[in-house]
Amino acid sequence: MVAEVDAPLRLGMVGLSPGNGHPFSFSAIVNGYDEDGMATSGWDGIHRYLSRQDRADIGLPDARVTHVWTQERDLSRTIAKACRIETVVNELSDMTGTVDAVVIARDDHLRHAEMAMPFLEAGLSVFVDKPLSLDRADIEAFRPYLASGKLMSCSGLRFARELDDFRGQPDLVGNLMSIQCAVINGWDKYGIHMIDAALGAFPHLDPKWIVRNGATRTVGCAGSETLSIANLGPEGPFFGLQISGSKGGRQITISDNFTAFRRTLQRFVRQARTGELQVPLDQTMKSLSVLVSAADIPDGTLVPIERL
Repeated sequence: MVAEVDAPLRLGMVGLSPGNGHPFSFSAIVNGYDEDGMATSGWDGIHRYLSRQDRADIGLPDARVTHVWTQERDLSRTIAKACRIETVVNELSDMTGTVDAVVIARDDHLRHAEMAMPFLEAGLSVFVDKPLSLDRADIEAFRPYLASGKLMSCSGLRFARELDDFRGQPDLVGNLMSIQCAVINGWDKYGIHMIDAALGAFPHLDPKWIVRNGATRTVGCAGSETLSIANLGPEGPFFGLQISGSKGGRQITISDNFTAFRRTLQRFVRQARTGELQVPLDQTMKSLSVLVSAADIPDGTLVPIERL
């Protein structure tokens, strides 16, 4: 049973996977944070960007992270202290019946189906951190829940503030010709950031084929537009897009993770309360189709994108 409209939605936070601090950042965006707890959490980068925000923007009035689980109880306690979470649970199943919705804030996609399905089958709303999965069978199993509004999964960069101009004026650079992207780390976990950023700003794009050239994958679209994504490895400096069209170009660097994450969580809370999809099903499946089709292609090979 979802909390009454005038009561905050009760969220369970599930984490943590190596190198991914989303349980800290997501929980702090929803609940606010304890200064000492966050300062000693070991996530200095998250603490710094939270401390730069207007305090009025931290905390969601219509949601509250009330429960947390990780694979280590001490880690769960660290998140709970830093993010003002009341209850640390010993087992994932302990959340069922005590929360309205669950955020799986782990990016180890091989375990997403294992962790999310029991909650979905129990009727809870679930947000799964990017990427949802690279396994076609798992994605097919998730599809009914995506369609019904019980499941939401995307990169926060789909809602990046830096791309708002294009959402309001898709012809800002004239007829779109190409989007060239650069992103840290590898394709499996970080490719979805640029796929969702680009397709979120330009939802009309219709990907048809993809070719790999080293660390860069180039997607060809039905209207002759191209989307190129370079994965720069662990030392990559930024999330960047060069958007080019018939009237010129724009260089975009996405750096406001806080706003992207906050918007994503706001949309998930709205979807959990109303059942209204915050990312259309065809858009979610389009992004996943690109991600999966390009995951294992050999260097120099061009393959069609198989739509999921």
